Amino acid sequence: MIMARTFTITSYGKTKEYPESQRKKMIKEFETAMLCCDGSEAERYRNIYGDLVAGEKECMDHRTSIES
Repeated sequence: MIMARTFTITSYGKTKEYPESQRKKMIKEFETAMLCCDGSEAERYRNIYGDLVAGEKECMDHRTSIES
């Protein structure tokens, strides 16, 4: 059985799954969001944006100390 490729975005502790075909759309949405905010909110969007652009399967709004 062929499984559809997906990725997840976790923000504020909630995770949502998206089909890979939505990645470009989400990159644009998070790019806009990060440019429209500042401070810690912009940092959250910047983390997700970076993961999306890098092609990560799990995109998160924060980094753990292990990943830092």
